[in-house]
Formats: sequence, structure tokens, C-alpha cells
Amino acid sequence: MRHEDITHEEMFTHKSGKVYRVRWLPDYDSDSPLEWSDCHGIVVEMDWNPLSEYQMEQHILDEEPELEEETRLRMLKPLFTNTGRTVRRLYYDVMASLEVARKDWGHKTPEDCMKAVEQDYKYLRGWYDDDWHWVHLEVTPVIDGKPDFTHQYNVGGYESSLPLDTDMVEDKIATINEAIRELEWEIRASLHPGQLELPLHAPLT
Repeated sequence: MRHEDITHEEMFTHKSGKVYRVRWLPDYDSDSPLEWSDCHGIVVEMDWNPLSEYQMEQHILDEEPELEEETRLRMLKPLFTNTGRTVRRLYYDVMASLEVARKDWGHKTPEDCMKAVEQDYKYLRGWYDDDWHWVHLEVTPVIDGKPDFTHQYNVGGYESSLPLDTDMVEDKIATINEAIRELEWEIRASLHPGQLELPLHAPLT
């Protein structure tokens, strides 16, 4: 593995005094946020470019859309364009997404709906523009200053902003501590197979 493939790496000292090597690695097998969640606005794929004034005017001449449809097309925002052998264009449908924000996201005022839609678009556009990517967390115990690969814990589905954003330090630490808890449970389970482990907070009877 090349070092540049690591989004973030640190030595983490747990409150128990144990040290762990923590790595956040790009998850190259992950899909776009649109595939991982259904709580986004409306994204449409088109075989022409509505942002081109020439193509828009040609569409209006050919299709004679109603004023509302023309307005919807003019409000589309670019999300992704693949200029390979087959051109694929994705656009964020602002007008349709405003309705989603009102009906499904629970926003009441037009201002709140627009703010939510703008945040959603920025989030999705950020993934397509490589401003952020999916990562998985890898936690490895450190024994005598060296990683002990006998036991290792991996969990995915995190945004790269989690280990990198200074405003999310508390969330990052909580995530690491949860991974360590799972790792230590797996270690104890491997050392004592078949032994039932009770939660520490469970009352003894």
C-alpha cells in the first residue's frame, strides 16, 4: 500500500492506556451517495445540455414545453458529466427537490426548503468533484511499538471529512473508541471461544 493511499493515519492512545494504529483508507468499492442513501433530492440524467443556451432554445422550439417545465429545466444544476465514449450528464433538479424538501424532509418555509436543497446539492457535488470520498476505518493494536496484525478491525461507510475536519474531532474520537471496543471484544472472543460475555452494566442475578 502506498502512503498516499491513506487518507489519515495516527497513533491513538485509549483511556485504558493501550495504543492503536488508526488508519482511514479510501473505500474504492463504494458507490455514489445517491446509491447509498435515498434521502437526497431529485437527480436526472439527460442526453442534452440544458445549460447551453443554444441547446435550450432548440429544445423549446422542438418540444414547446409549458412555462413551468421550461423553468424547471433552467433551474437544473450540473452534477456530473462523463465525457468518455458515451457522454453521461447528471443534473440536480432544484425545482423537484424543493418539493421533496417540503413533503419528505419536513421543511415548512420556502427559505428552509431552499437552504436544505442547496446543502444537499453541495454535498452530492462534493463527492462527484472529489472534495470528499468514502473511507473505511482500520484499527490495529500496537505492541512494543509495532502494529500487531494478529487482530485488526475494519469498518466502512464514513466520509473522509470525519478524520480530517477539525470541527469533527469529538465525532472522530467517538468513532475510534467504538471501533476499539469492537476490536477488544473480538480479541477476547478469540481467546475464550464459547464463553458468554455479559455487558458490564448488566445486573448480576
